[in-house]
Amino acid sequence: MPSRRHSRECALQMIYQWEVSGGTEDHVVQRFFAHFSARDASADPFAESLFRSVATASGDLDATISRHARRWSLERIALVVRCLLKLAIAELRARRTPPQIVINEALEVSKRFAGAESTSFVNGVLEAARKELGSTGASGIGGRAARKPPGRARHANGDGTGRASEQPAVAHVATASSN
Repeated sequence: MPSRRHSRECALQMIYQWEVSGGTEDHVVQRFFAHFSARDASADPFAESLFRSVATASGDLDATISRHARRWSLERIALVVRCLLKLAIAELRARRTPPQIVINEALEVSKRFAGAESTSFVNGVLEAARKELGSTGASGIGGRAARKPPGRARHANGDGTGRASEQPAVAHVATASSN
């Protein structure tokens, strides 16, 4: 059984092939697995499910990307990045995998297929989409909105290297006033 990341990579490749070729879903799946079966991508139900969920909701996923890719038209976004965003947003909507894992996996796949410089953009769009899903009644892990524990947060240091620096996180503590 392939790893989930490998399945996501296969799904990304099918989405890209579908976008470029304009073929039917069935044709893309058949050609993909026939071509790659000798190379460790034999029929993968998770990859196929991810691909079909994107193909089914492609227009709606494009609209979500457009809302959150500020100052970027869909045409300006590299096709592989747009396909990856569709894949991750579709997986976020399915709510079968915790959002943090979906986003982290998308960032790792992005590094491999689109280059490390794409991760900031991908992360920004996916975080905005995750927040939008949360505000529309989506539940996080265990039915509650996911929260980070107080402590130290990692922020980009702004020097263009993409390295993170540690900054203190702000902890919000509710206090009860005595009457």
